[in-house]
Amino acid sequence: MEWNVSVQRLVRALRTAGYDTVAVGGCVRDCLLSKEPHDWDLATAAPWYETKRILSPLCSVYETGVAHGTVTAVIDGMPVEITTFRIDGIYQDGRHPKSVTFTTDLRKDLARRDFTINAIAFDGKGLIDPFGGQEDLKKGIIRCVGNPDDRFFEDGLRIVRALRFAATLSFSIEQETEQAIHRQKNRLRLVASERICGEFIRLLCTNDAGKILYSYWDVIHLFFPVTLSKDTLQGLQCAPLDLSIRLAIIGICAQKTGDQMNLILRNLRMERCVCKEVSFLCDHAHMPLPRTRIEARKFRAAFGVYVQPMLAVWRALAKTKSVSFSLEDAIEAQRLVEQSQLQKDCVTRQMLAVDGNDICRETNQSGRQISEAISLLLTAVMEERVQNTKDALLEYLKKAIARQ
Repeated sequence: MEWNVSVQRLVRALRTAGYDTVAVGGCVRDCLLSKEPHDWDLATAAPWYETKRILSPLCSVYETGVAHGTVTAVIDGMPVEITTFRIDGIYQDGRHPKSVTFTTDLRKDLARRDFTINAIAFDGKGLIDPFGGQEDLKKGIIRCVGNPDDRFFEDGLRIVRALRFAATLSFSIEQETEQAIHRQKNRLRLVASERICGEFIRLLCTNDAGKILYSYWDVIHLFFPVTLSKDTLQGLQCAPLDLSIRLAIIGICAQKTGDQMNLILRNLRMERCVCKEVSFLCDHAHMPLPRTRIEARKFRAAFGVYVQPMLAVWRALAKTKSVSFSLEDAIEAQRLVEQSQLQKDCVTRQMLAVDGNDICRETNQSGRQISEAISLLLTAVMEERVQNTKDALLEYLKKAIARQ
C-alpha cells in the first residue's frame, strides 16, 4: 500500500510537528482489495485545532465536526477528513456518542470502529491491525470489532452498513455478527430515514442484493414494508444494476400499486425522480407488450423516458411467474422498439412535419382545437394512415375537419 501524493503532504506536515498520523477506514480497506479509494481519511494524535493550525499554510481547512475532533482539509481539490484519535462515550440516541475523549492511543481509536475490515490503519511503513481485519478481508468476512451487540446498540445504522458491505463486497457476515443484527434490528427505528436510504440504495444495486434481502428480510422489512417472494429474488437476479428498475421489480412482485410504492419510497426519503419512475413502472407493468411495429410506436409515445426501464423490467419479470408473457415476448418487444428507434419513427408531436402555426394558418383552427388536431395527426402517422409530410398531414387534417 502506498500514500496518495497529496495525502502524504498532509501526513508529513503533521508528523513533522510531532503528531502521529495514519490513514484509516475505507481507504485502507479499498487499497488492500486493490481498489482505488473513493476518499482518504486520516486519524491523528493532534488536537483538531492543532491540525488546523499546522495544515492551514498548505491548504484550506474547515471545521466540519470539531465536537468529535474532525476537520476537513481540501488539498489539490481533494477533501480529506482528519480526526483526532478518540474514545467514544455512551451512545444515547442510537447514532452518536454523547461525549468523546481524545487520546494519543491509536489502538483505542481503532477499537471504537464498526467492523474489523474498517479498523486497519496504515502509517506509511506497514499496517496496524489489532483486530484481524486483514484476515477477515482474505476470508471475505464482515465481523464487528468487539461485541457485535454493543456495536449495533451504539449505532443502528451499522446494521444496514453490514448488509451493504456484504452485498457490495460479496462477503459473508460472521455468525455472531449475523445473530446480533437480528437481535438488534429495532435500533434501526432510531436512525434517520435518509441515512438508511443511502445504504439501502448501494445494497440494492449489487449482484448479491437478492441473497442479502432473503437472509435479512426481517431487518429490511422494518424500513421497506413489502412482501418478498421467490419471484422477487428471480427478478432481481435477472435485472440490471439500476435502482428504479430493481425497486419496481420488488413492488410489482409484491403486487403494490404505483401509489403504494410511492408512499413507501417517500417515507424512506428516496429522491422524487426515483419515486416517480418506480410508481410509473409499477402501474404499467401488466399492460400488453407491443407485438407490431405500430404498437411499438405507440408504446414509445406513451412511455417516453421510461421506454428502456419498462423493457428492462419486462425482461426480468419474464423469468418469473408474476406475469403472463414469456421471455421471447419481451425480447420481441425490445426488437420492435429498437427497430422503431433505428428508423426514427415519428412518436412525438415535435417529430411531426407540421406545427400549431401551420395548422392555424391552413385550417383556421385555434387553441384547444390545434392541440386535438396535432394528437389526431400523430396517431394517424403512427398507425400508417398518413405520411409524415407537411402537405399530406394538412390534407388529411382538412378532410378530417370536413367530416365533422
